[in-house]
Amino acid sequence: MVVKLFGASFSGHTLRVAMVMQEYNVPFELIKVDMVQGEHQSDAYLNNHPFGQVPYIDDDGFILYESRAISWYIATKYRDNIKAPLLPDMYKDTKKYAIFEQAASVNECHWERYTTKMVRQLLIEPMFDNEPDERVVEESLQCLNNTFDVYDRILSRQKYLAGDVSTIKVGAEIDSVANGAFQDFTLVDIFHLHTFHVFSSKALISTEGRPNVERYDFSSA
Repeated sequence: MVVKLFGASFSGHTLRVAMVMQEYNVPFELIKVDMVQGEHQSDAYLNNHPFGQVPYIDDDGFILYESRAISWYIATKYRDNIKAPLLPDMYKDTKKYAIFEQAASVNECHWERYTTKMVRQLLIEPMFDNEPDERVVEESLQCLNNTFDVYDRILSRQKYLAGDVSTIKVGAEIDSVANGAFQDFTLVDIFHLHTFHVFSSKALISTEGRPNVERYDFSSA
């Protein structure tokens, strides 16, 4: 059964889910949502995603939204599809799973809280002919630079943000895994990729002066 992924090509959260399904060899169909035309605010769409955002999936009639929840669902349901699962088994290794959840929480609170604001200002608002709020961009960028400083300290004593746990091969392209470069990362590390590509390409954030983050090298994926 092919999983239907409702999302947008410019959406990092859609990319996140696509990457996880690619790694687990889960067949899926990307159904592009026309957000510019307001398709995500239609009654039909809101029946499946009440917040009118992307992505959501339809797995043989099972509807699930929020990219983190979808990623956890895919990684759990299809755990046996790959040799190195993307997240630890909470029942077999509680401590490793707790460290993983810690890293996931850090990602949400100290990375995505600010990258989401910047993506909205730099990418989404211009799509609707709106000017970005430079104050929001500047404040968010300062917070992200502070986070990078902390990441540099964390990565000085471990290989990945969730520790030295199992690694995977990650394709960076949403439409074809064959088009992506590859690098070893964990599921938490995947959650940084989509926004870092945007910021590095626009020279908004840099690993310069942060040797451990540079070694980790988000941008090589």
